[in-house]
Amino acid sequence: MSYDSPEKENLASIACWIAAVRAHESERVDRLFDDPWATLLAGQTGQAWLDRMAVIEAQIDRMSKDYRLSMHWGKSRQEWGHPTLRLQATIPENPANALARHEEASTEIGIGIGIGIGIGIGIGIGIGIGIGIGIVIRTRFFDDFLLHASREHEITKVVILAAGMDTRAFRLTWPKHTRLFEVDQSELLRQKRQLLFSAEASPTCSRWSIGVDLVEGPWSATLMRAGFDPHRTSVWLIEGFLPYLSESAVLRLLDKVTALSAPGSRLGFTAINRAMLTSPSTQFWLKSMEEAGIPWLSAMDDPEAFLAKLGWVAAVVQPGEESANFGRWPYPVVPRSVPHIPRTWFVTATRASRQPK
Repeated sequence: MSYDSPEKENLASIACWIAAVRAHESERVDRLFDDPWATLLAGQTGQAWLDRMAVIEAQIDRMSKDYRLSMHWGKSRQEWGHPTLRLQATIPENPANALARHEEASTEIGIGIGIGIGIGIGIGIGIGIGIGIGIVIRTRFFDDFLLHASREHEITKVVILAAGMDTRAFRLTWPKHTRLFEVDQSELLRQKRQLLFSAEASPTCSRWSIGVDLVEGPWSATLMRAGFDPHRTSVWLIEGFLPYLSESAVLRLLDKVTALSAPGSRLGFTAINRAMLTSPSTQFWLKSMEEAGIPWLSAMDDPEAFLAKLGWVAAVVQPGEESANFGRWPYPVVPRSVPHIPRTWFVTATRASRQPK
């Protein structure tokens, strides 16, 4: 395994897992999207990942069955719980003031913010409320993000980095003249192409597959040779990929995206904060990922400030907030003012017209 990223085969297997989650969601009556090709793309590898996650969920349930979660935001007491997930915590509305008064502020929320909410925040494996709900919500969130950029801002160039088994080129209704570039490992894209061809799937836009190494390869030149014009506005998506890279690799990747993005371009990605890597409450999940050969390596505590230095104006939401809920997120959303809480970010940004000084 390299310093910059996990082995390519391991990351490819995650793409099948994500497809399996989409397949499961597509079977629901209240589904947030429909992916008729997801089962085919997931294959046995994706099902094996779902089985692995079911085992982890069962272990988490056993670990958390003796706890109860209760939260207080300085208002009337609000409680939330789950039959097998029970934790106890009280959080003041202003933790900094509470500490200044030498009052105890329970910001870690015991073992369970990571097990019951932190992991729910990270990927949402279930805890009895639906397989991969975090993945499901982020999929719908970024569906809406891409279509809004294309329809409302008339951006015709769409780039999905680490596209994996993504099917947005087939399942979304794109405006006329949309050109979508899928960028990922050559072998993974070849496998997807063969499967979709066998299913007689037809894209709803002009689709280009770019097989490259996103960490070490000269993918910018390859993208432009395929017809991408860096002088025209574009919209980019990097979904569920950055935590698997080192922080230096993340910066190199976003530097390249920035160099290829004209003013007014849009960018969307997911990230985690440092507490997700360091909190005792997430170590069970992190160890499970490391044992699978796909450790999380990087974090971003302040995406707005990070992107501002690169020339982007960013907005950040957490799963469960109003724009990232869709009536399906089952956990309380801990305000960003509360420190030391594991978090996942849904980041959207616009390329500024002026370069940062």
